[in-house]
Amino acid sequence: MKGRFVQIVLAAALLVSCNKNEVVIEGGEGFNMPSVASTLNAFSYSVNAQRLGGSQTIPLTFNKNRLYISAAVSHLTQGHAIFALRDQANGLIHADTFRLAGMYQVLMVVGLPASITVSFQNFSGNIQYALAADSLVSTFSVNEFPNTRGTFWLYLRHDSVANRTDSVRVHVHDQVILPGGIRATVWQRVAYPGPTIDTLYVMQSEDTIRILREPEWVRVNTMYAFPFVQGRGWRGEYGFDSSTVMRVGTVSTSGGTFASGFLLVRDFAELNEYGHSETWLVPNVGIVKLYRREHLFSYMTRETWELLQFHITASRE
Repeated sequence: MKGRFVQIVLAAALLVSCNKNEVVIEGGEGFNMPSVASTLNAFSYSVNAQRLGGSQTIPLTFNKNRLYISAAVSHLTQGHAIFALRDQANGLIHADTFRLAGMYQVLMVVGLPASITVSFQNFSGNIQYALAADSLVSTFSVNEFPNTRGTFWLYLRHDSVANRTDSVRVHVHDQVILPGGIRATVWQRVAYPGPTIDTLYVMQSEDTIRILREPEWVRVNTMYAFPFVQGRGWRGEYGFDSSTVMRVGTVSTSGGTFASGFLLVRDFAELNEYGHSETWLVPNVGIVKLYRREHLFSYMTRETWELLQFHITASRE
């Protein structure tokens, strides 16, 4: 598969140099005269630079979002270069900074680029950059994660350790400022019968959602790094803490059947605490099914959660 990735990206440079539908933005010779070409779902850039500075934003035309990037840098004696891909809303998809000479390994990222900004800081050297896309893949962006006041979910929860079943209503309640000036959304969880109430604090930083059980920011209990795409993973904040989007597909609950579910599998461990969870999330709905198993010293939790009802407030604050 890796060999196929390399072929795709290297083909991008050939494609933009021979496709009759290409758009050649600049084609120069000599120092500091970049050669830039763009066509549908492909882009290439090369320059032989001497103390080059400044930046240039170049429009791109992509309708596929599985992107492959490769680059080669040679004779680099000073400075650095930055290539930043941005979407239609000018949000950052991915950025590469080149400070050392060498062949840069092909990288696959997900996003639909509308432009690329190329920046140089006193850069002397040769650089070749190629970008190509080959398919449209399902993604789940941070803007599709419900976190608006008035939203609520009702779940059926079964605790197999205590052999107890109850219902839990999770309500997006308010916004607060945590220590350190961090803005967070308060989620209240009310379990019936009882009722018993606990609170979660949900924070967003760019494309990452962090969830705390306590407001003092001691440790993040749950972290979601968006966008979700099958096969993507990230590290959390425990000693060992790994999350991976394992599947994209249909998931059925008592609250409905959803065609675009993302299955997130997490394992973590540190000292006397360890656990495993399997969470189904749906864009613009949230968590629809959850299995979690956790151990803290001699205390063990084994629960399943299933969505019964939900209401999502449309506007975001």
